[in-house]
Amino acid sequence: MRALTARAPAPENLHKAIDSLEKLYLVLFFHENPETLDNASGIALRLGYSEDRLRQPLAELAEAGVLVKHGEGDQAVYVYTSDPAVREFVQREYCEKYQSKQARRELESAVLARREANAR
Repeated sequence: MRALTARAPAPENLHKAIDSLEKLYLVLFFHENPETLDNASGIALRLGYSEDRLRQPLAELAEAGVLVKHGEGDQAVYVYTSDPAVREFVQREYCEKYQSKQARRELESAVLARREANAR
């Protein structure tokens, strides 16, 4: 199985890559479960989303270098990047800062605001 990888993103560009709640939850899920290797169907089941809702965000996170995609189509599986700079950035900018429910809501609002700003 051949891995499809993008070049590693500059950590400061990761905020731009995480522009939806689905992507945010995917990044946090993979960061908290870094050994997970699963397809869109399995990940959707774990996170409580439909598979169709996660296909595009998974592909975009792989394109951005946050995830690594192995394979194509329904057989594609995803795993968290092994890049220490990305992992450290996610830990610092998302995990450590947003442990409480209130802080997580603020993060969700910030992600939604970025998506609206990017749509303009």
